Amino acid sequence: MQLIFQSSLFEPLATRIDLWIVVNARGKCKKAEKALPGYENKKAALNARVFDLLREPLPEYLPADSDYADAFDRFEYLTALVHLDLALSSQIKSFIGAPLGLFAWGHAIQNEPLIDRMSAEAKKQGEGWAPIRSGLFDSLSRFNELDGHYRKEILPLRWN
Repeated sequence: MQLIFQSSLFEPLATRIDLWIVVNARGKCKKAEKALPGYENKKAALNARVFDLLREPLPEYLPADSDYADAFDRFEYLTALVHLDLALSSQIKSFIGAPLGLFAWGHAIQNEPLIDRMSAEAKKQGEGWAPIRSGLFDSLSRFNELDGHYRKEILPLRWN
C-alpha cells in the first residue's frame, strides 16, 4: 500500500487520491459535473464519464456491455468499501465516508443490485472469495461489517 506523510502520520495514499477529492478541491464538484457536456443530467456524472472513457479500450477483454458494466460496478463498490475501511480505521479524522459510484443507482441492465449479488457471492464463497483472498479485506467478517455500514450509512446519502 502506498503511504504519504502528513502531520507526522503516515496514511494510505488512497485517503488523498479520490475522484471526488481531486475534483472537489474548492467545493466545485457539482459545478464540474454540470460542466461535462452530455452528462449534465446524469447521476454521478463524473463516474459516468469515467465509465464511458474506459469502455473504449476494453471491448477486447469485456465484449458485452453488460459484462463491462458489471466489472465497472464491482470495481467502484470494492473501491468504496476499501475507502470506508480506511476511513473507519484512519487516524486522520478528515478522511470520512466512502464514495458513491454508479453502482449505487444500478445500471439498467442489472436485475439484482450489485451489492446484493456481491454479498451473496461473499457469503457463498466465504474466506475463499477473491476479494478476501487478494487481501482487500482481512476476513469475511470485515467485508460483512463494511458492507452493512455502507448500506446503512452511505447509500442513503444518494441524491435523486
